[in-house]
Amino acid sequence: MCSSDLPSINAAARATAAALIDGLDNAALAAAIEQIADLAQRQRYESAARLRDHTVAAVEVLWRGQRLAALAALAELVAAAPDGDGGWQLAVIRHGQLAAAGSARRGVPPMPVIDAIRAGAQVVLPQSAPLGGALVEETALIARWLAAPGVRIVDVTGADAGWCSPLGSAGPWSEWAASARSARVAAEQAVTTRDSELLTEPHPSREQLFGGAGVDRVAGAAQPVFPGRQPLGAAG
Repeated sequence: MCSSDLPSINAAARATAAALIDGLDNAALAAAIEQIADLAQRQRYESAARLRDHTVAAVEVLWRGQRLAALAALAELVAAAPDGDGGWQLAVIRHGQLAAAGSARRGVPPMPVIDAIRAGAQVVLPQSAPLGGALVEETALIARWLAAPGVRIVDVTGADAGWCSPLGSAGPWSEWAASARSARVAAEQAVTTRDSELLTEPHPSREQLFGGAGVDRVAGAAQPVFPGRQPLGAAG
């Protein structure tokens, strides 16, 4: 390789990294997981574990960012969640931010309420910043709420009228990452338990050291005495 090839190599590396981050190509993750399996098969377990931990962290960070970016790209998303009493909790989300919220009690038609809160919802203009200027914490909280059981998406505007992740996102590897992290935690707990058992020395009980409690000198341990004196008590 000569120095004249470096610009093209760097450009290709940048393009691959950008495609991975944007969720357009997850081939790098597939290659990493394949390499982990190959290392384990060759019994290079420590190398496989290190690469596994790095890959798990990459999958989790990429998948979280891609999900939030997909939500922030939506001009508007209206969702409803059951309130547990026959009604609905309503939310209007614009570019990853909560623009309005309301509720429709049991027996109240929800669509007129939705139309009213949409009409009065905050106008959110995306900025030239990550997530369109939305706070990561707020968008992540909204994404968790949308993923809760029972939540229904009422209407979506923008991003081709659907909330979806890119086809080449890290999503297909999210279950693998969760299983790998669970395996790592279980292994660490096993090692900690083993080390704790090895380092722990048996502690004899008080009865084993001094004998059982006795009354009137029966079944009790002998008390310390001075020669020719009474047993040494609290008063000396």
